[in-house]
Amino acid sequence: MKIDILILRIAFVGMLVLLGYLLNPFERTQRFGLSLVADDGTRHILSAGLGAVVALMIIGFEMRVRRASLKTLIGAAVGSILGIVGAFLIGVLISIQKEAAVSAEMQTFLTISLAFFMGYVGLMVGAAKGDYIDLSALGGIFSDKNIKRDYKVLDTSVIIDGRIADVSETGFLGRYAHYSAFYSCRVAAGC
Repeated sequence: MKIDILILRIAFVGMLVLLGYLLNPFERTQRFGLSLVADDGTRHILSAGLGAVVALMIIGFEMRVRRASLKTLIGAAVGSILGIVGAFLIGVLISIQKEAAVSAEMQTFLTISLAFFMGYVGLMVGAAKGDYIDLSALGGIFSDKNIKRDYKVLDTSVIIDGRIADVSETGFLGRYAHYSAFYSCRVAAGC
């Protein structure tokens, strides 16, 4: 691992630990057994620990995403965005229901759950279908660097005798055929 990435990760964890300590999200929380903890300093330390856990989870996610291909990442991002937009639209329908039909707490729970559900499903389906994206249609900006080139070496007699047309028609050469200026000079003028 490069030292600069390690420094960035340590700084990221330190920042979230500091934010957890300063913002103290457990300050007024009575859940999770924190009603027994009356000391404010202990709550600050628990909040800093929560910041460290969140930071480590984010770094683990980043390490996993780093191994994904560009097509998978684009597909996952588009799928997730579409899922969240769909969840928002359905959430609007849920939130305009009268409170007599659906309680406010249930509306909030359903809206948030729906956003996570549709965002997750969109992410997973988009990642799975991302391989079908043709990045070359974007002008080569996002083309993969790992494209395997298939080179074929042809004898000069194939070019000189004119059999290159027969070979090209079979599809053996693929999409592109390159030949040097020496061969074209030799065929055209007998150099």
